[in-house]
Amino acid sequence: MTKIHVLNVRLPDEVIRWLDGLVKSGIYNSRSEAIRDFIREDVTKDEREDLPGQARPKTSGGAAK
Repeated sequence: MTKIHVLNVRLPDEVIRWLDGLVKSGIYNSRSEAIRDFIREDVTKDEREDLPGQARPKTSGGAAK
């Protein structure tokens, strides 16, 4: 069984409202489910785009503190 880790993230109000809208509309059962799905899709997309044997630099969505 895959071990699930808990992470704390800070998101702008508009992102929280958007996630809540996805949950309220029934597209996702929870914010966590939506975020996991988006991450999974992004990782899969990155893997498809990477050329064999070449690492592509990853960009950050925000500044490190």
